[in-house]
Amino acid sequence: MPDVIRLSMYQTAAILGCFWEESKINPACWHYNAGTYEDTGYGLGMWTDYPLSDPPLTVGTAMKNWVTERYGYWYSGEGQVACLISDTLSVGSMWTRIPQYIGDPPRINPMYTQFSYLNTKYPNWTAFLNDTQNTDIEYLTNAFFIMWETPGTIENYWAFDNWPRRRASAYRIFDYLTVHGDDEISAWYYEDGYVFIPTQKAYDNCVLLWQQVGSGVVPPPTPIPTKKKGMPIWMMIRYRR
Repeated sequence: MPDVIRLSMYQTAAILGCFWEESKINPACWHYNAGTYEDTGYGLGMWTDYPLSDPPLTVGTAMKNWVTERYGYWYSGEGQVACLISDTLSVGSMWTRIPQYIGDPPRINPMYTQFSYLNTKYPNWTAFLNDTQNTDIEYLTNAFFIMWETPGTIENYWAFDNWPRRRASAYRIFDYLTVHGDDEISAWYYEDGYVFIPTQKAYDNCVLLWQQVGSGVVPPPTPIPTKKKGMPIWMMIRYRR
């Protein structure tokens, strides 16, 4: 991966269209499933923990740790964007190829039947990042939805209008960025919890994300070192005698 990653506005709108439907671009958003703390998602992209899966998946915790270690707190919008671009979580890449077979006994995966071309076009996250000349927002949004967010099944792909809403959001955000992409926004806006922040604040956060990835995302900082404790006073007295 190059030292500096720059995305096009088309790629950015595709990502933001998906994130809008996940978190309304609120970096402090978190949500748990069915009234329990199982399957809890965090942040812009709803990085999710699945504690009851076999084996348990701790993607949400990995994201929170990654961002906190480098930016001081997990709900840093800038930190989550850097985490997204670097794709170096301890649990592995978030970019997932579409499996050809699913289930037990194995059967052909309808998602593979319909979208296997994405495995060839974008075999990994770097291939998506490098596709800066692609101006097809619908294509890019579909790829990010399927291979980063991983709806998993064709039923989930269409459930609750998942795909049409993401596509519409991506086009809407692209139109907004073409007009407001250079606006001066002082800081990321966030509210704790499963909160849909005010729409204008969400658009402001879209502008900040675009300005970060459009100008170039440099390699993330190294983890902030933990402060070493000094020598206890009783030891200092003893060793100075």
